Amino acid sequence: MDRADTQSFIGIMVPRQQASDLGRLQSSLRSGDARFEPIPQRWLNLTLDHLGPVDPAALEAAALACARMVNTHPPFTLRTSGLRQLGSIVALMIDDPDGRLTQLRTALHDQLDAYGFTLDARPFMPHIALGRGTPALDITAPTLAFKINTVRMLTHVPAGVPGLPWQVRWKGDLGSAPQVAVEAVPSAQRDAEIRAELEARVTERAAERAALRERQARAPKPAPKPAPRPEPKPRRERSEQPERERSRSRSGNRSGGNRSGGNRSSNRGPRGRPAIDPQADRPANAPPGDHTDANAPRPKRRRRRRRPGGRSTQQTPKESS
Repeated sequence: MDRADTQSFIGIMVPRQQASDLGRLQSSLRSGDARFEPIPQRWLNLTLDHLGPVDPAALEAAALACARMVNTHPPFTLRTSGLRQLGSIVALMIDDPDGRLTQLRTALHDQLDAYGFTLDARPFMPHIALGRGTPALDITAPTLAFKINTVRMLTHVPAGVPGLPWQVRWKGDLGSAPQVAVEAVPSAQRDAEIRAELEARVTERAAERAALRERQARAPKPAPKPAPRPEPKPRRERSEQPERERSRSRSGNRSGGNRSGGNRSSNRGPRGRPAIDPQADRPANAPPGDHTDANAPRPKRRRRRRRPGGRSTQQTPKESS
């Protein structure tokens, strides 16, 4: 921002509440003319003086002049009036019935002139620029009142560096000291004051940076975070096993492969009974109804009758008469 073509001005920023009301007025103007380009609400201001393109040393001289001016003027209140077209600018005019704003601007001009600035000699017309365009001004502007407490100096790099916002280079509050006569400042004294203020600002910024580094060095460092532990795999329940694995395990249990060796399980028949070889120990002339046949029906098991004492006795079959 410290360039010789830096555009600068000194003005009074519109408070946030009044800027919101002016934003609704800008919307009404834009609805009547789409070519109207409103100024962002945060940059709405009442301009006291345009400094034009100046170098960094001149900005420091302007800051010294503003500091001397604000100490001799107390705060005051202003009111807005109607809309007016000033060239390509749509402006909201400011009423100054007591002349307090004119006195403030005259004192600022005198201080800047004493520091070697050449300013515009045209009559002062206090206004707030709302935007560029030529919309119909048949809209009734609201009457707003706001108190003047602070004066700011803002800088901006014009075409060539698009998108850069305005930067506040100096800010001062109005005081209650009595107004004094402005005296011309010799060039040697002016240069000495500028150099002294520059050295003071450089020293102050260096002290701020050193204090910041010291606070960062004394601040406790955060403990390193432990590595996250891997989450255990969820145990798969029996109901989640595939149907094929369950059927395979059931078939293996029936065959006895899970409980005994291969030779032993091969001699087992259904339900764990020993398998019977139909050809083993079979007489050559055995009748077809012989019970040694493996395919022959097995005899029924005798049922046991339970005694009252708890023991069961084997029921003997009744003899046929």
